[in-house]
Amino acid sequence: MTRERHMFYRKDPASGKGHFFAAANWGPSCSLRKFDADTGALVDSDTKHGYDYPAGHIRYETAFDSELRGATRLSFSGHLSFARAEKDGGLPAWSLLELQRQVPRS
Repeated sequence: MTRERHMFYRKDPASGKGHFFAAANWGPSCSLRKFDADTGALVDSDTKHGYDYPAGHIRYETAFDSELRGATRLSFSGHLSFARAEKDGGLPAWSLLELQRQVPRS
């Protein structure tokens, strides 16, 4: 089963609010979790299942194109569990700091 995980940062052009996005491809499905870039709090999450698509699989690059358009890809520690961050309601403090250091300055 192919597993890919990436983190992104994007500032909402309308509100100016920054968000971190945790995107993952896992087998035929994919997920996207959205976190507040200032506090690390979970804002939203969504999962797309491959069986809902004619090809039998879906990738986050396609399923969440509009959410990730214009986002900057960030590096992150492989120890960050996206599912755990969602369950806990936000990013752990060490991970939030790691990501905040990479936010592009405007």
